[in-house]
Amino acid sequence: MVYDYATKVKGTQGSPIRDAIVKAQGEGFISFAAGFPDPQAIPMEKLSRISQEVLEEYGIEVFQYGESIGRAELRQQARKFINMDYDVLKEGDDILVTSGSTQGLYIASKIFLNEGDVILSEDPAFSGAFASFRSNGATIRGIRMEEDGVDIAALEEAMASEPKPKFFYTIPNFNNPTGYTTSFEKRKAIYWLAKKYNVIILEDNPYGYLRSAGEDLPAIKTFDTTGHVLYAASLSKIISPGMRCALLCGAKEIIAKAVIQKSLIDSSTPIWNQLVMAKFLEQTDMRNHIRYISDIYERKCELMHETMAATFHEDVKYGKPEGGMFIYFELPDYINLQDFVNEAAKMHIAVVPGSAFSVEQPQRCNGVRINFSIPTVDQIIDGITKIGALTHRLCGDQIN
Repeated sequence: MVYDYATKVKGTQGSPIRDAIVKAQGEGFISFAAGFPDPQAIPMEKLSRISQEVLEEYGIEVFQYGESIGRAELRQQARKFINMDYDVLKEGDDILVTSGSTQGLYIASKIFLNEGDVILSEDPAFSGAFASFRSNGATIRGIRMEEDGVDIAALEEAMASEPKPKFFYTIPNFNNPTGYTTSFEKRKAIYWLAKKYNVIILEDNPYGYLRSAGEDLPAIKTFDTTGHVLYAASLSKIISPGMRCALLCGAKEIIAKAVIQKSLIDSSTPIWNQLVMAKFLEQTDMRNHIRYISDIYERKCELMHETMAATFHEDVKYGKPEGGMFIYFELPDYINLQDFVNEAAKMHIAVVPGSAFSVEQPQRCNGVRINFSIPTVDQIIDGITKIGALTHRLCGDQIN
């Protein structure tokens, strides 16, 4: 039978991250492709204890259907946590519990986008977000990234253009894939432009709590007094990805629409997961917990950066992020990006080409994203040393 798929499905592509991992499988496999937390950063013993507490306290209720908006216990504790250091959420804001932050991005695009609508995005940025936007009919216009955030002049030009964009997607803390952090001045400028041109900001903050260097900066949502910012926060990177608990926060009117879409997708995020997360937030000194996780990643990031400095060809350019889970490097123009990725895969090392995060994937891109959170210390040293030798080989210098 020939299946007649929906137009929105025909154009959907698989994850380039998964593709990179599959290609590199084999003996001695090292993955720098995935963005998983370090197992040491997942508080298994405490989550296990709290799970038992939840079961004893709530009984059969945890196995029932739940409210689409999410449990009041988690929404209350989440608000306290998000506002721990800054007044991010205001009185007029509400919270929807989503099954992972990507679901929140999908719901946001579902409630705002019509077929053919234009949205703006940092370029490069999270490929999973692009897939959500395109699946809901959007045309994405990329805005060039600089080391301190998006090009503000280009952003204003795009916001002022026709057709009018529906929203601007940004990852201001440790952009995925580049690791860039948007400066305080640019955060204020982005919000000012959103108000001036009446464009929604979709602020994605999956990595914001994983800061290991530099100055802590307020979310763009902190400046929001007009309801222009929709804020997506994840608990995956700081507690547990498998619990699938994330938060979509914004004006009550928007969240009311989002709740309806959530109910159509999966009815609700599992009650057990939400109650465990709520108790974890309530019982834990989150500043100390985050500091513990950040210390783990700081050491790994430092090790990866030092190994790159010792082994990479001098024509390869890279910086050191202030947090997050990734380091991004640029190969010289005379190296073919796909050749590099393929050669790494032959050594059973998975890396992700930067083109996977470009708004227009065919465009010239020579960046590579590598992850330091999930590989072990030995894997970082071994894998980066081998990749370093590869840079020399492809650049014309053979290392023995």
